[in-house]
Amino acid sequence: MAEMIEEQSGESRFSVPKPIMVPIPAHNIRVLALPDLKKAQAWEQKLSLWARNLRCACFILWRVISWRKLMPAFEIGKYPITNLEYSHFVTATGHKPPKHWVAGLFPKEEAQHPVVAIYRKDAEAFCTWLSNQTAKKYRLPLEWEWELAACGPQIWWYPWGNQFDQHKCNAKKAGLGKTTVVGSYPAGESSYGVSDLSGNVWEMTYYGSSDTGEILGLGLILGFVLGLGFILGVGLFLLLGFFLGRIQVQVQVQIHILGLVQVLGLILGLSLVLGLVLSPPMRGGSWKSTPAEATCFYASFSECSETRGFRIVRQL
Repeated sequence: MAEMIEEQSGESRFSVPKPIMVPIPAHNIRVLALPDLKKAQAWEQKLSLWARNLRCACFILWRVISWRKLMPAFEIGKYPITNLEYSHFVTATGHKPPKHWVAGLFPKEEAQHPVVAIYRKDAEAFCTWLSNQTAKKYRLPLEWEWELAACGPQIWWYPWGNQFDQHKCNAKKAGLGKTTVVGSYPAGESSYGVSDLSGNVWEMTYYGSSDTGEILGLGLILGFVLGLGFILGVGLFLLLGFFLGRIQVQVQVQIHILGLVQVLGLILGLSLVLGLVLSPPMRGGSWKSTPAEATCFYASFSECSETRGFRIVRQL
């Protein structure tokens, strides 16, 4: 099978033993500044942006509390992992290939297209295999690493600037109706030189950490934030009602209610984060995506497998 796969390659840059990586320098908190909500084009985008801001705030707060660097330097794949690159992993390990490959082989004309129709466990298995092959640590990117590589220190709405351009990415407006060879839109690269960050395929990320302990910590932070919000809202309502004489309850009862609200907030926060772990955010949009979805900030949690791919990060 290896010989058959090599015949499918077609371009030397994708035949190297490991994917091409782009260095991203360490940055301070400014790179995770809140995007301009006024630029959101639809209510779905506004909702996604508010959710992104809440996840980002919890991530920053947890990093500060745990005395960890916010955004240390890392390397990210210049392109999404291609069919050819993924096939080396399949051949070496016997891992189950994507379901649309015929007899374990991808379509010859799609050697340099992003691999699709895979799941998170497949992408993680690829990272583990590549790490063992190279003695370097590869994994899926945190969504904040992905976002930094996409929007750059300028915090652009799209990798190339603040205005959508259908000639710089393979999104719905391009009208192609399928994936394209990675790197087909050099004018659409980010300021760091990373390609295909808008359109082509949705890319899997980790929420805020790949570590279970950190995820639970993030859950507690998110739960605290939500619980505090509930306390402020419900507490204000009860207190105003008490002082105005329209809600006849004792102060002690109000305190019990506020405590219950806080517990419910913590449970909700943990549930939300566990939900993110089970269905982590995907970024960047795909060939099916609208301009509102193909931004550096939009996140999806339920895209179909035919538009789902991944790129990798190497820890330094």
